[in-house]
This record gives sequence, C-alpha cells and structure tokens, in this order.
Amino acid sequence: LGASSNVNDTYRIWAGRVTVPVNYAWSNSRPQQDFTSDSVITTVDASGQVQAQLANASVFADLSVIYDANGAATVSVNKAVLASETTRLSGSLAGNSQNAVVNLTDAAQVSDLVTTTIHAVVKSQGFIFAYTRFDNDVPANLISSTAQGVVVKIGQLAGIPSGDIASGKKLKVTLVITRSLGGNSASQTLEIAVRIL
Repeated sequence: LGASSNVNDTYRIWAGRVTVPVNYAWSNSRPQQDFTSDSVITTVDASGQVQAQLANASVFADLSVIYDANGAATVSVNKAVLASETTRLSGSLAGNSQNAVVNLTDAAQVSDLVTTTIHAVVKSQGFIFAYTRFDNDVPANLISSTAQGVVVKIGQLAGIPSGDIASGKKLKVTLVITRSLGGNSASQTLEIAVRIL
C-alpha cells in the first residue's frame, strides 16, 4: 500500500461453503394441495444447522427439522391450517350454574390442530346495572378442544357468584379467542348475550 491509501476497517474473507442435504416430508393429515399459496424457506447457518419457516402468514404450520446419522436434514410439516380457517368460530351458551358452558362451533374443523387461549369478560345483568364478574384469561383446564370446536366451562370460573349464572338470569359473555400454531396466531372476538335457561 502506498502513502495516503484508503484502507477499510473490516474485510470479509471467503472461508468455504457449508452444505447440508435436505429432504422434505409432508406429515400433515390434509393434502398438500390445500396449501399451494405458501412455500417453505430453508436456510443453513455457518454451523450446518438447518432453519425452516414459511414464506408468508397465509398458512400456520408446525415445522420440525430432524437429522439422520449422515447429517442429512429432513424438514417435516407436521400440522398446517390456513390462517383464514382459525377464526371461523360461532358461539352459544348452554347449561346453568357450575354446568354453564360456552360451546364454540368451528366451521373449519381445525380446533384439534391449533392451540386455543381465551380472555373472557363475564357480566351479569342486575335490575338496572350490569356487573362485571370475571375479566381475565380462562385457565387452560377449563378449555377443551376437538376438531369440531371448543368448550369453555364458564360456570367454573373463579369469582362468579352461582346466583348470577342460575336459570332465568341475564348474562353477557365476551370472548377474545386466540388461535396459535407454529409461532403464528390470529384472534377473534365473540359476544354472547342470553337469558340462562
């Protein structure tokens, strides 16, 4: 270098290429053709670890990477649903007292594939005023899911007087329902106002 030469502070040096054979497996119960709107992006870091993620959020998926004895990786799609399918719930209230439940019917029938968490606001109607009896996250043990939908045992929520969910009482239940899979989530709000039978 001559006098007054401009020298960069840092340089990048080619150290070689990391290659890993990668296979793809479709382990989801639904056909792959249902999810042609998305694709899997796969990268390999400097240590040879394979990372996989979906190209966009139109599909929620649970992905895993498994290595064989030779170092080859298999990227597996274990579960997948369309994002639009996660918020197709409708709700109704059944039962009374401790047996009161909100039945959430899943039009897309994917509730067994996603994780459902719920924030509930339960208000009872007095002669003039409405009283907030519960405003919190619903404990996981009071939420059960099948493909067809979700059952929320609101009659067992702490702090709700049994008289407020007795037969003949007016009740308003607002649910903020969050559905998650593979790091993606979507929310839906449902409001149910009924006179308990």
